[in-house]
Amino acid sequence: MLFDLYKRWRHTRGFGVHSPFAYRLVTEGVRPARGYVYHAELLPGMTPLRRIAFRLRTILRSDGYQDMVYDAAEWEADPAQPLFLVAPTPQQTERIEHTLSNRGCGLMLHSRRYIFAIARKEMALVRYNLL
Repeated sequence: MLFDLYKRWRHTRGFGVHSPFAYRLVTEGVRPARGYVYHAELLPGMTPLRRIAFRLRTILRSDGYQDMVYDAAEWEADPAQPLFLVAPTPQQTERIEHTLSNRGCGLMLHSRRYIFAIARKEMALVRYNLL
């Protein structure tokens, strides 16, 4: 239990994340530097998960992606779109992992509260557990 917590903690700070794309998502999207806040994050009703989704969406748009999908079934039809799924069930997590492993490429950032997944043909399949 304690070792598993340590493994997840180090990935939340970007340690052990070898893909430059994934490292950027973790350090700028999931855990940005202290004191740095987008102005839109200060709007009323912005929960921590909405802030993460907002930051990830902003980073992905700068990389040329359109927008994120928030439904696993819709994402499975086109896994090249970014997926942000809140409160995933174990079945949904397994289906997303299966879809990515069948394609043999992509990125999956997984925590207890959300999953971020994208199938990128230019990167090997990587999965990081976050807190």
